Amino acid sequence: MINWKYCIIGAALVVVVGMIFKRVEYGAFIGIFIPGVIVGYLVNNGYKNGAKNGIITGLIGGFILGIIIFITIDFNLPPFPNVVYYIFMFALFSAATSAILDAIGGIIGSLVKDKKAGSAYDDSSTAAVSGNEKGMINWRFSIIGAVLVVVLGVLQFYLIGFDLIWGTLVSGIVVGYLVNNGFKNGIINGFIAGLIGGLLLGILFYFVYIIVLHTSNSDISSPLQLVLFFLGMAVIFSFLGTLGGLVGSLIKKISKKMNSIIVHDIKNLTICS
Repeated sequence: MINWKYCIIGAALVVVVGMIFKRVEYGAFIGIFIPGVIVGYLVNNGYKNGAKNGIITGLIGGFILGIIIFITIDFNLPPFPNVVYYIFMFALFSAATSAILDAIGGIIGSLVKDKKAGSAYDDSSTAAVSGNEKGMINWRFSIIGAVLVVVLGVLQFYLIGFDLIWGTLVSGIVVGYLVNNGFKNGIINGFIAGLIGGLLLGILFYFVYIIVLHTSNSDISSPLQLVLFFLGMAVIFSFLGTLGGLVGSLIKKISKKMNSIIVHDIKNLTICS
């Protein structure tokens, strides 16, 4: 069920919060994600409806945000009518990205709203294991994920520069898939992997580029700036790890359902033959 009132409210928040957060590097992604969580929380009707309403929120808000961002970018816009095409394509890309982020945000918001263990699952086949899913931290997989964050982060840094998003997301997905114990545990363990990995990467880069190489153009020159630097690393990487953990648990859930369907079909074919 689509709740258009909350979707419109969420879309407006995507535009407003996205424009505010875009002043910070990668901040627009956080600004887009937060309204999805809010919409999923307000809808309060299971994670599937949280995802559906998050997608609608992201499509509407992301499209409008894309138009505003493109026309306010500080460079010479192409001449008319080409500019219409570029604005439209950028808005479509923004809408697609926002839909993905807000779908994940909608699921997280609905899980936060749902306080009963296992009630986020709407099918009886998973209800039996829901009692074992509450708040379990698998430190082995979380540490493996943190190590992956560091390794992939270093590789990304030397291959494509200081763009560490995808390595952290991949690490979170791996952790969420390996934990194999529901959305909540995928989120929790992905969060821990991103948090630890982000702090370790921050320490590594700080030690190498500021202590060893004495980088002169660094903005980190006071204890307060150092604290803010590590705080930023912790927040950004734990956020990315959380998203990855949720995606990994979703992939695992889908693969389980597909396997059960295949096994059921094989049994039916065997019985018929």
